[in-house]
Amino acid sequence: MSATPYVAHLNLASGFRGGERQTLALIEALAGTLRQRAIVRRGGELAEQLADVDVELIAVSGTPISAVRATAGCDLLHVHEGRSVQTAALRRLVSRTPFIVTRRIPQRPSATALWCYRQAHTVVSVSAAIGKVLTACDKRIRPVTVPDCVPPLSADPAVAARLRGDTELVVGQCGELHDAHKGQRLTIEVARRMAETHPQVEFWLIGQGRDEQDLRAAAAGLQNVRFVGWTDNVADYYAAMDVMVYPSRYEGLGSAILEAMLFGVPVVAARVGGIPEIVVHEENGLLFAPGDADDFVTRLTALVENPALRERLGAAARQQAARHTPEVMAGQYRDIYAQILGHAA
Repeated sequence: MSATPYVAHLNLASGFRGGERQTLALIEALAGTLRQRAIVRRGGELAEQLADVDVELIAVSGTPISAVRATAGCDLLHVHEGRSVQTAALRRLVSRTPFIVTRRIPQRPSATALWCYRQAHTVVSVSAAIGKVLTACDKRIRPVTVPDCVPPLSADPAVAARLRGDTELVVGQCGELHDAHKGQRLTIEVARRMAETHPQVEFWLIGQGRDEQDLRAAAAGLQNVRFVGWTDNVADYYAAMDVMVYPSRYEGLGSAILEAMLFGVPVVAARVGGIPEIVVHEENGLLFAPGDADDFVTRLTALVENPALRERLGAAARQQAARHTPEVMAGQYRDIYAQILGHAA
């Protein structure tokens, strides 16, 4: 092992979603503290985002096999998404290089993935809820929990004010337009119910995805629903919101929740997966029963009609976000790296 630890981060995702944002934030926070290599998909947005970061960047075709050679010469591999775990397991078989896996989704892993996880020195889950799923699948897998961080975000108050216009109250949802995961149809149903009772409320759906056309059709005729699409300045939209909603059908943690909290936005979210680990009911947000439109309306109405409650929960939400900085997350991973490399020395 070299005097300065050499860690390779593997993320072969083609897009740039929550996991890729977290990968980028960790690499940036670790810069200067150890040698880092990033093995990413050629032509992917993560490769573009890492171009100006102090890291050795290797772009590969995106298959697990194509990435194996790129892992040579490193002391430790850190897997950040599902496909890459096969790469790390193969490298482990070839050269005994230890690896760590970060698991971000709550679904039951495949048999292949479970075998790969058993080869890992450490499995990290971003929430205790995910860890419980993994241990239930295989009692030999005992993950440690390292929550996601809130990457640095800054908003332009003038832009936020312009986005908001003369809208009295903005309720936003940020995430891929994929109803089976993010539950936008439930938000649209709530908007339909509140159109008459609370006409001053406008609902923003921020993001793009496979269900956009179906969701637009579901919202046809509703004047209080706005499809924002993909945006590079999501912080300005957070700054323009009064309330964030997160009606996910399932969720590992919900890093977009933490992003909204950074701006003091109170959250109304489904009580699923790891969400209750960051949204504490009636402390920094409100939780509702998953898929229950009636409960969703009740919780959201409570915030819409009570500015003092929004302010109190929003202030606590900002404090919650402050506990999830990139530096805090990087420190937790540095401790794990040191433990693994000390054990392997």
